[in-house]
Amino acid sequence: MKTYQYFVANAWHDPDEENYFKSENPATGKAWARLPDCNAEDVNRAVAAAKSAFYEGPWGKLHPAERGRVLRRIGDTISRHADRLGEVELRDNGRVPNAADSLKPGAWQVDSFHYYAGMCDKFEGRLIPAEVPDMHNYLTYEPFGVVAQILPWNSPLGTLIWKLAPCLAAGNTVVIKPSEQASCSVLELMDILLEAELPPGVLNVVTGFGAATGEPLIDHPDVRLVSFTGGTAGGRAAAAV
Repeated sequence: MKTYQYFVANAWHDPDEENYFKSENPATGKAWARLPDCNAEDVNRAVAAAKSAFYEGPWGKLHPAERGRVLRRIGDTISRHADRLGEVELRDNGRVPNAADSLKPGAWQVDSFHYYAGMCDKFEGRLIPAEVPDMHNYLTYEPFGVVAQILPWNSPLGTLIWKLAPCLAAGNTVVIKPSEQASCSVLELMDILLEAELPPGVLNVVTGFGAATGEPLIDHPDVRLVSFTGGTAGGRAAAAV
């Protein structure tokens, strides 16, 4: 049985309390992997890494054109490992075998990163005429900072890519919390994306259940934006935090 760790600052970590939960292959009903059951301390570590990468690390200071090159590398790296990701998602949540096709060159998921790579240097401000002589007003767009992304069980990779490409293009850093029912492919993706050479802390993943992992993440004072995709009950719980 494979044992995963959670991912923070380009490194793998065991959970604070050393608790794990199991992923069952829906085709066989048998457990095939163990995942960290992260608590608030683990969430704090992930958010701190994302905050540091944004405010102190190179990501927040990176030129938009260079950020675009990073996104293009992400798309290319995913396409090279499409079959590996598809196989893990098949075991983890029962996706059909051809699910990997959407991760290959020319497919929409890879193209999402290529598209937003070209958008990185297109975020433009606006000059607004002022009534006072020798003065002007201007509008400029800035990233939020640390963004929490909550994923569903039925399409973890597809949903993550929809969220991740524009979020990174805008200059944010991310803490991802996949569904406890389908977390393995997201962790495999982090392992693959080490090849893309993102600065530490730009991408982080904590795994676990809603009360112990999701709530501390959503309620964290350093998280500036929450992107939630999931069921009605989970959405209501997230909105109530």
